[in-house]
Amino acid sequence: YGYYDGENDEGSYYDTDADGGFTLGSSGALEGRIAVVTILLDDRNNSWDLEDEKDQEIYGYIHNDLKVACDWITRSCAGYGREVEFVWDWTEHEELICDLSTDISVEGNLEYYYDDLARLIRQNVDADDIKSKNDANGIIYLACVDTPYSNQNTSSTFMSERRDPAEEEFCIMMMRTDGDIEPPSAFAHEMLHTFGAADLYMSGMYGITDELVKHFENSGSNDIMFRCEDKRTGEYYYDRITNEITEITAYYSGLTDESETVREWGLERSDYQ
Repeated sequence: YGYYDGENDEGSYYDTDADGGFTLGSSGALEGRIAVVTILLDDRNNSWDLEDEKDQEIYGYIHNDLKVACDWITRSCAGYGREVEFVWDWTEHEELICDLSTDISVEGNLEYYYDDLARLIRQNVDADDIKSKNDANGIIYLACVDTPYSNQNTSSTFMSERRDPAEEEFCIMMMRTDGDIEPPSAFAHEMLHTFGAADLYMSGMYGITDELVKHFENSGSNDIMFRCEDKRTGEYYYDRITNEITEITAYYSGLTDESETVREWGLERSDYQ
């Protein structure tokens, strides 16, 4: 699950503070109180109709997946001594859900559409107001698309990196892919991308090589950035997440200051350092 992309030619990821340091973009650090905005996104080929029974079912899955994912990330962060609270439940906070539409096909190559999608969010979602109402220090967006079961494109995330600053950080959630409904673990995987977590199932990010990916495979890594299915059964669960945040994901998500894997494999430093 999840390709990442940080392409953006407007906005600022790093803002210099009074001490000459830097602060992160819309997500902020993985700490404190973070607002999660759910967007029911209509695109060129897919649209939501909540009067339709099937769409209503998927709408329910979004709410369930978010609850399970947010609870799991919060518990996992607590294991690293970090307090994190997600404000996500739109049934209690109506400002946390909206309907938007775009002429873009999200089942195409999204790499070139960051600006269009970011602008759509910026023009229709008042991030400052949402953060103020919910006493949140960060905000991320989950654009959920009512894709059919025949869709073969996985969910993806536009995230900020030091070399590719981006103002808004958001996930494009393909709610049906290859015959499956998107599980909570995929939501957690994509959400962690917005805080800097690297894909571990493919080479590329932070200098991760094919050799290291093979190492994760051979060692049976259960890191959620390596696999979203249950390690033992190979299935997706909808009532729980059985994966982990291991030390490398904790490092790139800013939960720790060092990583043995990063040091041993000579990977790039975290964007938090």
